[in-house]
Amino acid sequence: MLSIVLGITMLAACGDSKISAVKDSRLQGAEFTFGENLDKIKECKSTDWSSELVNNVTIVTHTCKVKVDEALVESAKKAELEALKVHARLEEGSAGIYVRGMQTVHVGALRTQELQLAQLAMRVADADRQVSAVANSKYSRFISLSGTALRGGEAPPDPAAWEVKQAENLAQANAAREKVLAEVDAEKRKLQLDVDEAFKAVGLALGWQDKYKEAVE
Repeated sequence: MLSIVLGITMLAACGDSKISAVKDSRLQGAEFTFGENLDKIKECKSTDWSSELVNNVTIVTHTCKVKVDEALVESAKKAELEALKVHARLEEGSAGIYVRGMQTVHVGALRTQELQLAQLAMRVADADRQVSAVANSKYSRFISLSGTALRGGEAPPDPAAWEVKQAENLAQANAAREKVLAEVDAEKRKLQLDVDEAFKAVGLALGWQDKYKEAVE
């Protein structure tokens, strides 16, 4: 059974006596009253009049109960259910696409980390070679303090001055190496942070997908 409110009239008074006033009222020029018009509705299996006071205003309601075709109701239910299933499949597909997207981001972050770590390792190895080259350099009567070959007629460098210059060069090489190591450590932390964030996003996406499946079911 379905209850349908067909007409509502508000009166600035209270009491069920107003129901009669509404039923006996008619629009200007109308042949029949409200009550007569509503009584002519053949689809009404049963009718009811009621009134209630809301904010000092009496609201009179006429209710018509009609019998709904059960076949029509079942057809509507099936149509709604099929529409819900289609919507659920689309949403679940979108959830899967989102998860795969996050997994792709994570894989990309891992690959980037791997490539960057290899390049960073090369930077450290190059800095180590620079330090080793300076530390293992030998005094030569044919090499100037600046490390270039002596020209004809130039006097060989003083051994004591060469040792002082070597110590300066070694200090500079070690300082450059420490700077490289600091930059490499900072870059490694950033790369790991990117990987961790991507992995966290995958976990959240998977958890959201599971919750969504439960909600769909």
